[in-house]
Amino acid sequence: MLRTMSGSAVPAPRAEAQWTSVHVSLSARRKISWPIGADLTGTVFYTWQRSEGNIEAPDVSSTRIVGIDPYARPAFDFAELVPPRGPLARDRRHNIVGTATMTLDGLRPADSVVASLLPRWSSGEPRAAFLYSDLYGRYVEYLDARGRAGGYSPRAWEMDASVTYHYTIGNGTLRVGALLQNVLNRQTALIDDQRATLGGTTGAVARPNPTFLTPMARLDPFATRLFVRYVF
Repeated sequence: MLRTMSGSAVPAPRAEAQWTSVHVSLSARRKISWPIGADLTGTVFYTWQRSEGNIEAPDVSSTRIVGIDPYARPAFDFAELVPPRGPLARDRRHNIVGTATMTLDGLRPADSVVASLLPRWSSGEPRAAFLYSDLYGRYVEYLDARGRAGGYSPRAWEMDASVTYHYTIGNGTLRVGALLQNVLNRQTALIDDQRATLGGTTGAVARPNPTFLTPMARLDPFATRLFVRYVF
């Protein structure tokens, strides 16, 4: 049994969380000799996943509220705080990751040049709408199941690239290269503001949050990193 905030007792729902996923990958390799000699390899990974249940507490990163124990689960403290059954956080249903690599001959027979691309795509994730509680001093209540009141975030895609020269020295290899991160310079939202209201539920009038569902953190912009490594 669970108590309501008014003091009455009601049957307690069963706490549930279910994760299901399917992974598929395809790989190909080819050697070409024109216009330049190179080995080409490529792999595509696809993941379908589904996670649903009723055990989550509101995300700390989506509410900017950090309490004494921000990861405590208040979901079954009161009947009103039991989350509605629905998708769990970060439930991006479809995910695709690709890798494409081209290996060329270097200036010496023992050397090589490796160029790679790493594109990624994922479907949107279900967003929630959280309500603030004066009793807890943070956001603990769902307005509705994820994906209903908050909808879904936009699809996300980005791509990294790298070029590395492998120079053989003795029993080791000197690797000199560049890593290009977020080549498309996508400003993908990583965390959205999921606070539906500002203010409390007891002793205060809740106000709509004007920044509801706007990005709180985005993917880092395009950047280039140069590196030198010696592997032996």
